[in-house]
Amino acid sequence: MSTRTIKLNGLIVASPATISVSVDGTQLYSGVVGADAELDTPVVLRELSFENADDTNWATKNVSIEVTQGIVKVGTMPCNIGTVADGYDFAGDLTNGDKQDGEGYYNPGRHSSPYGDATERTNILINGSAPVAPAEDTGFDPGEAGSEHWSGWFFEVAAGETFACTLRIPPVYTSL
Repeated sequence: MSTRTIKLNGLIVASPATISVSVDGTQLYSGVVGADAELDTPVVLRELSFENADDTNWATKNVSIEVTQGIVKVGTMPCNIGTVADGYDFAGDLTNGDKQDGEGYYNPGRHSSPYGDATERTNILINGSAPVAPAEDTGFDPGEAGSEHWSGWFFEVAAGETFACTLRIPPVYTSL
């Protein structure tokens, strides 16, 4: 068993924003997010740590984000994969940016990574219903709207609404 970290990426649309985050039914955070962030700029809404029973195989976690004040856009949720080997270019393939304190972060949809293009999020629901693709251009390529994981999408969630998904946790790099 080891401690793993998930980064909940997103945008603050209306501030102050307050969220409550649960993983597998256990509340791991409740409070203000992005207090000093400029509106509509990418931020890490929260980093969450959890115990993973098996780091040699893919696992799943049920993630729920309830917005209690303000509006946030919930984005990708990269999970750390352990110490990154210097000989592999993880900057574009497995990290959220670049190497971070020696830890690599799985960034889904990268065909050249040792994880292939495996999905990150499945079973996405907002208030219990599947999201609907916006009718107008959102200004970036969000991936396929019909796919079950909506790779790259940011989902707007306002006060009183809940975003939920099944998050796929990759094995640590050294287990590959």
